[in-house]
Amino acid sequence: MDTPPFRISDSALQTTAQVESQLQATVEAIEAFAQCHQLPARPDAMTKVRKQVPALAALVDFWWQGVHQDLESFVLSPRWRQWVNECLLPMVYWDHQVARTRCRRRKAKMQEAWEEVRAAFDQHAITQG
Repeated sequence: MDTPPFRISDSALQTTAQVESQLQATVEAIEAFAQCHQLPARPDAMTKVRKQVPALAALVDFWWQGVHQDLESFVLSPRWRQWVNECLLPMVYWDHQVARTRCRRRKAKMQEAWEEVRAAFDQHAITQG
């Protein structure tokens, strides 16, 4: 499971609560799939996964905490801070993820996300200024 600080569909910032909800929904979907296809029940494994979801989701807050700590030394106006969070960081994040992802389908989705945030970055008034 992955805990990106941005949604892949629109590169919007994510919170731990959002990621946890998505991960719980994924676990439920896996359980439903297994039951529907009459796969062997693995209640111990699923319980273990469910217990790990909150800690896994909390990695998003840890990531954002590091970003905010790195930015503390810079005096940024709200407009610049918004540009960093909505344009610069998603572009750098997806660029890094595309380079290290091996799954072709996932890589293609990340590449698409990168292209969208790159276009927004290029068109933004701060970037052009």
